[in-house]
Amino acid sequence: MTKIEQLLLYCDDSMQHTKCEKCEYECGCMRGSRTDCYECLNKIHSVHNHDLLYACDKILYNYVLKHQIRYASEMVYALDVLNGKNQFNDERDSDEISFFSIGCGPASELYAIDYYWNIKKIRNGYVFKGFEKSEKWKVINDYSESLFHNRNNINFIYKDFFECFQGQERIDVLIANYLFSDIMRYDQGRAEKMVDFICNLLFNKQISAIIVNDISLFYTIYNQGKAASAYQCLEWFESKLNGQEGITLIKKRFQDGYILYGDKFNHYGCFFDENNCPQYMKKYEPFLTCNSIIFIAMQL
Repeated sequence: MTKIEQLLLYCDDSMQHTKCEKCEYECGCMRGSRTDCYECLNKIHSVHNHDLLYACDKILYNYVLKHQIRYASEMVYALDVLNGKNQFNDERDSDEISFFSIGCGPASELYAIDYYWNIKKIRNGYVFKGFEKSEKWKVINDYSESLFHNRNNINFIYKDFFECFQGQERIDVLIANYLFSDIMRYDQGRAEKMVDFICNLLFNKQISAIIVNDISLFYTIYNQGKAASAYQCLEWFESKLNGQEGITLIKKRFQDGYILYGDKFNHYGCFFDENNCPQYMKKYEPFLTCNSIIFIAMQL
């Protein structure tokens, strides 16, 4: 059984054995009962939401069961782009490649890195640091840590990366995986400052590459300017980094949308499809195709 399957099975079991808390949103459930919390999760992810947050453990388990396969699979494609540009080659000063993930939640990108390292037989080891402000994710991330034999190289830090990173460490790959769509719902001004901070790290060569993977929604102003999609952040990145000496930009998409963002991948399949998805997962109707847009910037 793969690590991601073990995580999914753990979250399914936890869903069954976690008591329903009184839902502060009182929005019911898509399937007419309070067994999966997806209706609450859907409301939190809505572009109309500017204040609701993850309120209980069952919403978090449902998040993993609904989204983890898609988010991890999309990140595998992004890692393959970097590998194609020799970002993981053996001729390095360090034996280990450092991945920093900001706003990591349940760290779907960690599962992508592990999967990709195994299928490509990459000889360098890796170090993963996941930064997450909310300790609500700790129970899931503690379980994730227990699955990895190199767990000493995996560290979850429950602090705001933008407040605690002092530049002491060089970062090979900085990952923002469905982070900016979250931030833009609550604080567009903060999102722009985060983009500036990351660009400055790249300019100062404290980062070798960044991966921004997010939802393929293309509005730029929404609800009287209160929020905009992650696409706006990708546009900010491009405007600040385009034409900068020594920096290469890559834009990718999986499927066609209102805007044809970057080049299209040849495939959009996930770890699982309808035929091999575990039976216990089917009740959660997980997303089994990739459908994000990806922005990559790297030092050459």
